Amino acid sequence: MTFELTEGLTNNNALGIMLLTAERPSGPALEYAGWRILPHFYALKSRKLPVDLGFVAEFGFQKTTYEEDSRHVELRPIIGKQVGKVEIDFNPVFERALHGPGVRDGWGFQPAARFAYEMNERFTPSLEYYASTGSFPTGAPLDRQTHQIYPGGEVKLSKRLQLNVGVGVGLSSADNRLVYKSRVEYDF
Repeated sequence: MTFELTEGLTNNNALGIMLLTAERPSGPALEYAGWRILPHFYALKSRKLPVDLGFVAEFGFQKTTYEEDSRHVELRPIIGKQVGKVEIDFNPVFERALHGPGVRDGWGFQPAARFAYEMNERFTPSLEYYASTGSFPTGAPLDRQTHQIYPGGEVKLSKRLQLNVGVGVGLSSADNRLVYKSRVEYDF
């Protein structure tokens, strides 16, 4: 379970901090697993670009009990477009271990995409795609790549409270066959 607090610093910059927790069968319900810091940068809307552009860098510091690499960086360009009630987002993510055995693997590529349709003010169904294709630029063999599709959606429970849910289906032999994801978001 992850807890994230993000604060807007300006109209186009924000800073997020995540607390990572995890559960082990032999341990307490939740225990500390690490933390992450995420600076966010977005192109100003006043520039009237044909697409929305952003960039998030994620610097992670986790316990090796839960992830073999104790430090990592993730660079996430954000490209999005909204036309009427349709939203399309693409995130060509590049990640790299900074400390641990994964350093030798170099940069990994993890593309993600989202298609959503705002049915009404309260419900927006979506289809999300997440992948991990291995080291960039060569990639891993197909049987070691992961590709997942998440049908789901976002429900606005109140003006400030949102629930996002999805059930993921793995498309390759390296994937988990069924994954449930959820996010609860509250705007202070």
